[in-house]
Amino acid sequence: MSDGGSGSGINSVIEAEFRARELGGPAHTDAAEEQTERTAQRAAWVVAGLAVIGGTWLVAGPGAAAIMFAALVLSVVAGWRVAAWRTGRGPQ
Repeated sequence: MSDGGSGSGINSVIEAEFRARELGGPAHTDAAEEQTERTAQRAAWVVAGLAVIGGTWLVAGPGAAAIMFAALVLSVVAGWRVAAWRTGRGPQ
C-alpha cells in the first residue's frame, strides 16, 4: 500500500476498499448508489404501471382499467412471493 499521494486514482480506490474490508466495512463501497438505482427503477415501474392503467382507462373505460389494475397488483404480489421464496425469506 502506498503512503503518499503519488499513486494513481485507481490504486487509491482499490487500497481504500481493501482497508475498509480489513476494518469490517461493507464489501462494496457504492451501496448507497446501488440503493438509489434500485429505488429509481422501482419508481420507473410504478410510473409505467400508472401509464398502462391510464391508457387502458382512456381506450377501454374504467372497468377495463380496474381489471388491469388488479392484474398488475397480482403480478407484483406474485413476483414478490417468488423473490422471497428464492432467497429463503418467504414462508417455508
